[in-house]
Amino acid sequence: MIYLDNAATTYPKPESVLIGAVNAQNKCGGNPGRSSHSLSVAASEVIYNLRCSLCDFFSLENTENAVLTFNATYAINIAINALWQGGHILLSNLEHNSTVRPVAQRTKNYSFFNALSDNVIEDIEQKRQRNTRMLICTHKSNSIGHILPVEEISLYCKMHGIRMIIDASQSAGIDKIGFDRTVADAICIPSHKGLYGLQGMGAVLFNEKYDGNSLLHPLVSGGSGAMSRSRTMPRFLPERLEAGTLSVPIAAAWNEGIRFVKQIGIDKIASNEGKLSKRSIDYLNKINKITVYNQPKDYSSGIVLFSVSDYDSDAFAKELDKRGICVRSGLHCSPVSLDTVAAPQSGAVRASFGIFNTEKEVNIFLNAIEDILKI
Repeated sequence: MIYLDNAATTYPKPESVLIGAVNAQNKCGGNPGRSSHSLSVAASEVIYNLRCSLCDFFSLENTENAVLTFNATYAINIAINALWQGGHILLSNLEHNSTVRPVAQRTKNYSFFNALSDNVIEDIEQKRQRNTRMLICTHKSNSIGHILPVEEISLYCKMHGIRMIIDASQSAGIDKIGFDRTVADAICIPSHKGLYGLQGMGAVLFNEKYDGNSLLHPLVSGGSGAMSRSRTMPRFLPERLEAGTLSVPIAAAWNEGIRFVKQIGIDKIASNEGKLSKRSIDYLNKINKITVYNQPKDYSSGIVLFSVSDYDSDAFAKELDKRGICVRSGLHCSPVSLDTVAAPQSGAVRASFGIFNTEKEVNIFLNAIEDILKI
């Protein structure tokens, strides 16, 4: 099997990640922050170590501002709930449903700016309204791999009193992002993509200027292991926004995933993914029946989005699956971005690469396309 669906979930996982999860389950089986016995203390240490790793990786000084969640979607919802004070919201036209749906659920007062503009800041300025209070955008599109200038956007937002949330689901662990590069209010990340952890955890990293008193409403309320007599969540981080038991094995695995990425280096990871995606796109662009939707400057993004004439995207992906190649088809939970690049209504095929993919696998992938199209 050749796995080319790393933008959804990286696979396979490093052995250290799997061992970390098993060891945590066997040796740290208590409930973190809920008891004082040795197993609970060991579990709490696992959680704390993960917070430290996240803060180090994303240049955040205060570990309390690293709020752990169920996944990146929850992280985005938590960030919106905590930071939104009403008013108009701006989104990029490359957004995942993880941002579009939470916004649409809360308000009709939102609109999109053009992330593919030659001057994104100028387009944001044109789309900004008098009551724009929040901007949410992806750092890297999950469909076409386009990277937004989030550093510049965050400075613009700060200048105009707009709170900014960055969805770094597709970039974390591959492209440089952190509070040393941006003045955004929050960065949301998952465990299971470019940071090579397991499915089941995410985090929202809040700018240092925030504490539990300055953040508004928790998304979920419940047990926190602190101030249990209070009928409301504690007013301090991270407990204010972390209700319920965190998964210690998943936290331990994620910590090992971050260590794995740091050992290899994100430059090397990005280089490998970029080399494979560029080779694929350069080849696919020569086939008349295929339309590639990536922008030329994003050919080295590690993501390839294309459609094939006379083929529904699901049908073409199934043909590849018959040949042992895993890709994703459809709308990629991002119909806004597919509409932006004028992909078919039924969606497109996406191949996405990870550190374990090789040039040999790309050759097999491209040969399989030739075989299906009989060229």
